[in-house]
Amino acid sequence: MISENAKSRWITDFENGVSLSFAPDSVKDNKELVLIAVGLSGMNLQYASERLRNDIDVVETAIKQNSAALQFASGDLHYQFIQGGFDRFQELKKQVVDDIENDESERKFMELYNTLVRLMCEQRRVSESILDIQSEMLKLYPNESINLFTTLEDLDEVRKHEK
Repeated sequence: MISENAKSRWITDFENGVSLSFAPDSVKDNKELVLIAVGLSGMNLQYASERLRNDIDVVETAIKQNSAALQFASGDLHYQFIQGGFDRFQELKKQVVDDIENDESERKFMELYNTLVRLMCEQRRVSESILDIQSEMLKLYPNESINLFTTLEDLDEVRKHEK
């Protein structure tokens, strides 16, 4: 059990940029504190307890702050997010469309989109889902060029050049 005084100190620390990595296990397993930590820096998810890395509220909060945090979700939840990625993408797209004038929302949306594309490619679940996402992106940004890996060969080609 963490005292209210200790919780208050940790919240202040997180707001001042202290990473969850410096917290004791009791803090890393406290949902209230971890939600605050990942809400301020999604990458703090990597330091949360396994139990909380398998908590959908914690993971959603983390990836809304930084879509790259999805890589730190527990295996089961990571897979669940990939499987349901397109539905979540659609929900987030609606939120962004409602607030499209906010550049930060648009940036986060694009980060999430790019992460979903990479994860779907890595999971070899590309074809129809990627094309559906591309179609939706082109509707949202008709004047933009959207570069996607439409085939696994394209992905393999990119990976060769990254090495």
